Amino acid sequence: MATVLDTLIPVAPTSSVELKHGVHMNGLNSTLTQIMQDAMFVTSCLNSGNRHARMDPHIFSEFITSIGCRLLEFQGLEDNETLEPTDQACHAGMATFLSTLYIQSGGRRYMKYALISTITKDAVEKCSGLDDNDLLIWLLFLAGPSVLAALEREWLLSKVRQELENSGALGWVDVHLRVSSLPWINALHDAPAKRLYDEVCTFV
Repeated sequence: MATVLDTLIPVAPTSSVELKHGVHMNGLNSTLTQIMQDAMFVTSCLNSGNRHARMDPHIFSEFITSIGCRLLEFQGLEDNETLEPTDQACHAGMATFLSTLYIQSGGRRYMKYALISTITKDAVEKCSGLDDNDLLIWLLFLAGPSVLAALEREWLLSKVRQELENSGALGWVDVHLRVSSLPWINALHDAPAKRLYDEVCTFV
């Protein structure tokens, strides 16, 4: 059966492709910044709408492997809680980002990601209330429909609503602009994130 990833076809034609958004998070570790920028380069190409060339599966696999190895080399998942809050949220977010790709491929749709779920929830708690919370909004909308989906729903919905209120986000379009300024694949992440947003809007 075809998966969402089968429809991701654009590929960067040259290194001159410019990102629409940059990583603007004060104090983020330089290694994590580079990992985020590399991921954003690939996702910006996937989101570009260029349908003239399909990304080679080997290139995409190399991208996933490279990001994963560099992420774990920087810090193991079991030691995530020792990081500074912004680094912890970024580290957990990139682990979540990779897990959403694994869930979509190789018959892994029902795998459990207990460790990623644990460190992501911890990162959300530690980063809650920060002035610059676009990183946390990205993390919540990336993880909410995936690695955090099995957690208590009331906790998740209340956290998302709290951060949206803190950010002053004006509707889904504004939220999407924020989350897609970080590693985000529209064809893969938009629909579940929008469902989460709609659920939060009706949450009492």
